[in-house]
Amino acid sequence: MDKPSYLSILLISFPESLLIGIISILAIGKFSFFKDKKNLIRMLIFAAISAITSFYVKQAVTSEEALLVYLFLTTLLFIYLLRLKLYESILASIFGVVIQLIIEIFWIIIIQPFIGAKIDDIYSNVGTLFLLALPARLLQIALIYMSHKFKIKIIDLENKNIQKKKYYIKITVYVVFIGTFIFIAFLLTKILVFGDGNNASLMDNWLVRINIYLTLFVTTILTLAIKNTHEFYKNNNKLNNNEFLQNIEYISNLMEEENITEAKDAINSLKEYLKVNKVKEL
Repeated sequence: MDKPSYLSILLISFPESLLIGIISILAIGKFSFFKDKKNLIRMLIFAAISAITSFYVKQAVTSEEALLVYLFLTTLLFIYLLRLKLYESILASIFGVVIQLIIEIFWIIIIQPFIGAKIDDIYSNVGTLFLLALPARLLQIALIYMSHKFKIKIIDLENKNIQKKKYYIKITVYVVFIGTFIFIAFLLTKILVFGDGNNASLMDNWLVRINIYLTLFVTTILTLAIKNTHEFYKNNNKLNNNEFLQNIEYISNLMEEENITEAKDAINSLKEYLKVNKVKEL
């Protein structure tokens, strides 16, 4: 790794990835995540992996592709490195990247009149790029401080009441990504098959590459979704079956003790329970 690459990763990519990671966790309300020292170490490892990968990805693909790759990578690192749940990882990565984009766009709009035509020279030099990005980084740090101090979050996934809705959050996220994938696939087919040759020649490479990234991302997400949904129903089924068997055993004991009145009441209660909660087949 040459010196400019080393400095760019150290001064630009690493701070960016670290701050995005912290903002992502705070955005979903998981403030207790940072109370564990092991999680702090995992966050530093996440930032290092993300910084190195994103640096080289930006050299090889367009900015739009780099953003998709970064979302894909961040989600996977949140799942397998930071040990977040699937839906937490997806929501955290989306919120973190969106907040980052808003801050950077806001800062570029402010600074644009002052840098003018010098922007290419600034981006080609690590030192000047670091100075250009510094106010945005300071704004991110201020946002992290305010969020942590006043418990500001976009969604509170640490709340026990929210945990009850996690299955519906998963389904919503899956529908969004499936819809995105179908839209891109439809657009690709329309351009390449039904469009004219000139338009296809201008867009086909870009659409094919975007479609490949989305396919990989959606395939990974759906694979994890199937696994988690299966476990959800399996655990829910076991719980219902155990409750049903416990009630049967209780009624049986009452019958053996000849407590007919209490047994009838228990049977009526069980019937009402079954009307509301259908017990799955054993």
